[in-house]
Amino acid sequence: MESEHQYQQRLEYARRRVQAIKEFFNHVRTFLTVFVILAILYLFKVEPFILIWDVFEGEILKWIELNILVGLGIWALILVIHGLIAFKFRFTFLRKWEERQFQKFLKEE
Repeated sequence: MESEHQYQQRLEYARRRVQAIKEFFNHVRTFLTVFVILAILYLFKVEPFILIWDVFEGEILKWIELNILVGLGIWALILVIHGLIAFKFRFTFLRKWEERQFQKFLKEE
């Protein structure tokens, strides 16, 4: 039977995991909201929104479109990494490496 202390540790660990997953899904929701808004601007071109001001010329529109695509791409990559961390996904080669290191340190002791 586990002690009260062990139970509290497991409970705290579970709370932290649930919180990390909730934060990941909030991140997904924010990304999707911004993605939809920027995709609409990109698909319908930003020209009607930008040409309100006479200061902007054609080159700025290409720059804005590029920033939309690059920004969303980088954010998507960060979102994938956040998901991997939140769900504790580990690649097989990392698990094998950890096991080898663990065995190495055990032999040294």
